[in-house]
Amino acid sequence: MAEPRDTRAGAGRIRVAQWGTGNAGSVALGAILDDPGLELVALWVARSSSASRDASELAIRRAGTGAVGVAATTDPTAVLAARPDCVVYMATDRDRAEEVVDDLATILAAGINVVATTMPMLVHPDGAGPVVRARLAAACASGNSSFLCTGIEPGFTADALVLTLSSLSREITRVYVQEAMNVGSYRVPRWRSGLGNNIHQDATLYREGHIARGWTGVLTLLADGLGVTLEEIREVRRVAAAGRVFEVPAGRYGPDDVAALNFQVIGVVGGEPRLVVDHTYRLLDEVAPDWPQPLAPDRRTTRIRISGVPDIDVTLELGGAGLDPTDQGVLGTAMRAVHAIPAVVAAPAGMRTSLDLPVIVGRHAMAP
Repeated sequence: MAEPRDTRAGAGRIRVAQWGTGNAGSVALGAILDDPGLELVALWVARSSSASRDASELAIRRAGTGAVGVAATTDPTAVLAARPDCVVYMATDRDRAEEVVDDLATILAAGINVVATTMPMLVHPDGAGPVVRARLAAACASGNSSFLCTGIEPGFTADALVLTLSSLSREITRVYVQEAMNVGSYRVPRWRSGLGNNIHQDATLYREGHIARGWTGVLTLLADGLGVTLEEIREVRRVAAAGRVFEVPAGRYGPDDVAALNFQVIGVVGGEPRLVVDHTYRLLDEVAPDWPQPLAPDRRTTRIRISGVPDIDVTLELGGAGLDPTDQGVLGTAMRAVHAIPAVVAAPAGMRTSLDLPVIVGRHAMAP
């Protein structure tokens, strides 16, 4: 068992290690470097070409410049040896879910708290199934450490924000969360959701139920927070092709490639579809025009409808600062994780959710 350490009193700066420097990781790294309450002590990278580079060279920063004296490494043991109070884990889970769980268990058992955006089904401890929950819970107990999975979606708009809004309700009959955005600038040629697949081969290329599994954590968290029993999770999915050749930053696609995706993940409560997450992703704005649309093409739009007494309707729109909808989501995901660090370090040991942490706020985010 790891020797207990007093990392929860909040004295001085919190020692942080960044794990991964992809789209969100490089933004999170910059935010850690620019936050006066945090101290970067280690940086793990996946590519050997990035090893030994100063962290500042791999970070997207708001204000700071110049070398910071922390060299990137591909050696996980070097990160653990730096004894951070918290690891911000953002390595990809694509085709390496078991490796991610191994990493998380090792870090937590070493007595290091973790804020993760990887494997977003872990926004609830039950999201990845009982085997993963048992392993990570045991690692937290062994290391006296805390774990939180968060982000913008999952991690905020469809779960934490909805549950906060529910505090205004006397009676809730249905929760419906709809998101629409253009993802053409996200450099993933073929999505696990099916975007980019040949529409005639999609039935064999897409693994049925994959999307629903990814949203199990969100629906479980909603049901947990609302005090209801989640009986079943269903998936409804539609795809549409562009009908022409087109090219976007994500790649070049043919006329029969999936250019728009709409899915609903439905939580059944009391035999009825009471919890619904509805997403529409497009590589081209004009495809499937009758499906849900963002408020503007350059905006990431989320609409929340809580039906009941009273009805609650909230529209969340991200934009500005030259950010496209993908950039907006990446930034929101990274900042949600970084701002969660103090709450996770201060929390009792165990797997945590937004239900048992204080409100996460943008401390130090207000520009001078």
